[in-house]
Amino acid sequence: MKMFDLKSAQEAALAVSLFALLFPMSSNAAQSDIKLGLPIDCTVGKDCWLVNLVDLDASAGVKDYNCQDESYNGHKGTDISVRDLKALRKGVKVLAAAAGIVRNIRNGMSGDTGEGFKFKNIKGRECGNGVSIKHDNGWQTQYCHFRKGSVSVKPGQRVDKGQKLGLVGFSGKTVFPHIHMTVRYQGKVIDPFTGRNRGKPCGLGADYLWDAALIPDLTKPLMAIFSAGFSGIKPNANAVLAGLHQDKVISRQAPFLVIWGLTYRIKKGDLVHAQITSPDGGVVISHESVIKQNKARRLLYAGKKRKKLYWPEGIYRGEMSIRRPLADGSEHVVRVKREMLVR
Repeated sequence: MKMFDLKSAQEAALAVSLFALLFPMSSNAAQSDIKLGLPIDCTVGKDCWLVNLVDLDASAGVKDYNCQDESYNGHKGTDISVRDLKALRKGVKVLAAAAGIVRNIRNGMSGDTGEGFKFKNIKGRECGNGVSIKHDNGWQTQYCHFRKGSVSVKPGQRVDKGQKLGLVGFSGKTVFPHIHMTVRYQGKVIDPFTGRNRGKPCGLGADYLWDAALIPDLTKPLMAIFSAGFSGIKPNANAVLAGLHQDKVISRQAPFLVIWGLTYRIKKGDLVHAQITSPDGGVVISHESVIKQNKARRLLYAGKKRKKLYWPEGIYRGEMSIRRPLADGSEHVVRVKREMLVR
């Protein structure tokens, strides 16, 4: 914007001096943006997974920072899941993503939610047990779905970056175990993958808020097989969520031999392959299919019903893979392998 006309060499020199002074001011403004660590004590892609991103579409549609739909309508935060309820029972720490002062907490809600729960009963408390933290320069973070009674900080308390706030739970409006973190600047929701100044319509923003070391793991495709195993019966999604159907030893009289995988963010057109091989190397079952519709979370399985009196004794090996064709002609592939003893 034109602020004044240069009418003399003296005014020109003054303008140069004023312009030069702007650079440290811009740098300081950029430095005022918050930098975030991971809000959960885990390794992304190993024992926790990014599931839902911030919805940047103000309409009824869904659009994440990559201009895809790996979110849901109106979602204001970033969701990072743990494997199952067994992991919750062991305890997974929720961490302060940045230093600040605790504003509010909730610590007494039951964790008895999940599939079939009537969420109208917790209207206004969808976050469940949680913590909100005020940071410098107008920033705030909010953390949701803690285990009942696990919040370990108090309002007014100063916390350091990476400090334990509580434990991941199953409270509030959720159907899977995870931590939800919302970031706000002066009351407005900000996607940590874009920051305040995105700089481009799609993709990672120029001023993203995550610590740079986290970016390689956090920007990988969200498609994942995050839990897998063998079962001697047809698996059930609720039982898998509870940490079951991961048999290491199966009876020779089991009615089925099944390989299963619980997945995140599979999409229409993804290619699924599942196979079980017998102790002698023969193929018990080999199954391929194409995903027909996008699913944020889905249980996939393939198996064979026992037709003889016994299954042959020995070590069986199973493998499940998902291949996603990419625009450049390559593929993104995720794969798991499991072993099981039949005796």
